Amino acid sequence: MEELPDRVIPEYRWMGHIWYYSQYKKVFNKLSEKEKEGVRKQGAGIKKSLRKKIREILESR
Repeated sequence: MEELPDRVIPEYRWMGHIWYYSQYKKVFNKLSEKEKEGVRKQGAGIKKSLRKKIREILESR
């Protein structure tokens, strides 16, 4: 992002203002609960795929 979408960032929640989701055009802290659930499901799928790939690489050694 070129600019922060919101300059009012609580100290304890600053990290969620770094992660920008272009499909929603929002940072994590501004997502609705439904959108956050979608992000979490997508992350879980990526995590599962990555673990599988790492396991394949390690087993092929």
